[in-house]
Amino acid sequence: MNETTGRLWLHAHSDPTDGLMVIGSRSSLRALGKQLIEATDVTRLAVPDGNEPVKVAHPPVAGPYSDVSDFNLTFHLEGAAPAPEVLPPSRRSPRPVLVVAVLACALVGVVTIIRWIAASVAG
Repeated sequence: MNETTGRLWLHAHSDPTDGLMVIGSRSSLRALGKQLIEATDVTRLAVPDGNEPVKVAHPPVAGPYSDVSDFNLTFHLEGAAPAPEVLPPSRRSPRPVLVVAVLACALVGVVTIIRWIAASVAG
């Protein structure tokens, strides 16, 4: 994709479902579609031999996060192994056990402060 077609705008959303929205001009979406169609042409690109997916398109994008300036969007052709085996899904939020532990510590801290204030006032 060249600079004349423009960059794609990425928007992460979570209402009512989590997702990634790809927004672009007709020409930028057409250029992306052309790259993806060319990637499926077996005469132009062979299926990868290894487990790692092969990158077939890397359009210029404006990322969805203001604090990540070098956000990339890439499209890959699946390798010999299924994608979830090669690149298993990961969490973006803290594990529930960590959240419970932090809340428990906060509760203990609040109770301690209340007791300290009560002892100071009474004493």
